[in-house]
Amino acid sequence: MEDARRYAAEGVAIDPLFWFARWGYAWAALLGGEFEIALKQMRDAAELGGGEPLHILFLGIFSAYTGRLNEACGFFGRAVDAGASGISTVAAALRALFRRETQTAAEFLGNQALRDFATLDKEVSWWLAGACGYAGLTDEALHWLGNSIELGFVNHHFFSTIDPFLATLRREPRFAALMERAREKQRAFKV
Repeated sequence: MEDARRYAAEGVAIDPLFWFARWGYAWAALLGGEFEIALKQMRDAAELGGGEPLHILFLGIFSAYTGRLNEACGFFGRAVDAGASGISTVAAALRALFRRETQTAAEFLGNQALRDFATLDKEVSWWLAGACGYAGLTDEALHWLGNSIELGFVNHHFFSTIDPFLATLRREPRFAALMERAREKQRAFKV
């Protein structure tokens, strides 16, 4: 994480008007648990990037991590309205989960297009894991967290100590097994 923060800051210093540099800085801050800094950087990135549907989705995610769930759901709604198919579906599912609208969320989670999309994307899988954890859907949360790890998101420190939406899962034996799997994959990556 120290390297990520250093490189992200370097990217912003080199080109402060390139939205992608701010985006990288925002992610490094988020994964380091600096949620307010992450949101500020993501707001800057979205402004520089022109407010594309993907940026709006990210603003929702980053707002959720600062505890601003109403704001997050507002951004998810805007992403739904933007109509970009995959982004719209993910945003609608996240909005339902963070509103704890379990019936609506179950319909989205049963949508094969969403499942196919999330199965191939480690970040979407992680977002679904966190939102499902928040909504109390433990089995779905663990499924998506496991998928995220299998796809290569192996930041077990973030999952096991920082991510507030995974807190309820941490007492689950299956969560401990997933964290061990993440550690194994991270060790293999370092070699």
